[in-house]
Amino acid sequence: MSRRPRWRQGRFGRRSDDYGETRPGRFERVRRGIFVLPALVTLCNFGCGFMSIIYSVEAEYVTASYLIIFAMLADMLDGAMARITRTESKFGSELDSLADVVSFGCAPALLIYQRFGLSHHPFWIFPLFYAIAGALRLARFNALDASTGSRDFRGTPIPAPAGVVVGLVLALEKEDMAGYPKWIVISIVFLLSYLMLCNIRYPSSKVILKPDRPYSFGTLVLLLLIIILLFTHFVGAWLTLAAIYYVSGPYLGLRTRHVLKPAGETMAPDAPQD
Repeated sequence: MSRRPRWRQGRFGRRSDDYGETRPGRFERVRRGIFVLPALVTLCNFGCGFMSIIYSVEAEYVTASYLIIFAMLADMLDGAMARITRTESKFGSELDSLADVVSFGCAPALLIYQRFGLSHHPFWIFPLFYAIAGALRLARFNALDASTGSRDFRGTPIPAPAGVVVGLVLALEKEDMAGYPKWIVISIVFLLSYLMLCNIRYPSSKVILKPDRPYSFGTLVLLLLIIILLFTHFVGAWLTLAAIYYVSGPYLGLRTRHVLKPAGETMAPDAPQD
């Protein structure tokens, strides 16, 4: 009669039997579950983007817009969960980029194409240009900028233009506007695409969610006011926040240049005197 192997607890949550075979312990199984959790949230981001595409095809533009907003919330949550649980990985980063291409590149592009009736219009190529710009933006970030650990972005992050598209669609649906110049929409789409690929530095969400110094009382009151406005006047507050973010990049760049220029002048050596 064969003897049943006895399992003994080992280091790091692994258990071994009398024959040297090991199996994962309780701690390691819990750790694997924590590792999978951010990936599941990222897949929720992907799913919201995919469903937004379906609802855009079905002409349910309001639902498609809110699904993109839900994808934004999932995109913020998965990165925060990975940092808090210390489960950041190359796999999670690549999966997040693929989900972002769908949710914030393809879904808004198809929403523009469907909502603004570009199927028989010569400007139909601009939504395609928007999606390509988003893919290039993510590829540049992963290849060149992700390893720097900077607290700002070169060009707007891809959720930002998606948020502008969502705000415009919700505003038009709320006001029930049928007639509007298509060249205005196309100009906005072209500008959003360009700002994703430009070299203007834009602040990261880490500056807001994880500041260097604790929030002041005035900042907390302002954040509370923004939350209240989002609940009471969502579309107007959403577009206002988007406009402030887009202006913040050039403003901070000019401010930094203005501060550094006098410092460089003061450090210059004095001219020799006769």
